[in-house]
Amino acid sequence: MAVTGLWLTLGAEGCLLPMPIEADPAEQNYAPSFPYELIEPDPAYQVDYQPDVLEGASLSFSVRELEDPNDEDKLYWRVFLNYQGQYYNAIYRSNRGDGLPPSSRVEGVQFQISPCLDFKLFPFEGPYRVELVIADRPFRQTNEELLLINQVLPEGAKSARVHWFVDYERALCPI
Repeated sequence: MAVTGLWLTLGAEGCLLPMPIEADPAEQNYAPSFPYELIEPDPAYQVDYQPDVLEGASLSFSVRELEDPNDEDKLYWRVFLNYQGQYYNAIYRSNRGDGLPPSSRVEGVQFQISPCLDFKLFPFEGPYRVELVIADRPFRQTNEELLLINQVLPEGAKSARVHWFVDYERALCPI
């Protein structure tokens, strides 16, 4: 019987677990976001650009009403064309500098692309991918070469992405 009492005492002591440490909600970082219905053009459909009809006009892209549950976060964005992390498809557009302050989130990000000019450097026919990356921390610059091509973010950063696909017939471009 003494052995049984010792076993119960040891077994009971082994079951004591420390209380879980709860994370402070103010320290948690959340990803930026945006309402899907405020993305133009709709990324669910391929954009068929017609250079002969549009006479070389640019295509407009926008993501409006950027949101981030972390109110103090500035948002940073970059646009890439057919991004593969190589020199020939560097950053197309970005908000270089201080980032978008919270007061600029309603306007969001707007940019234009001229397919006949911007995609002619790619050695293949489309469709071509346009990628917008929105992050809540500045993009990391690990070295001078990566300054223009990277999508690398610092540890703990959160991001949101939109991909559009654009196709057109190169032979119809006036250039």
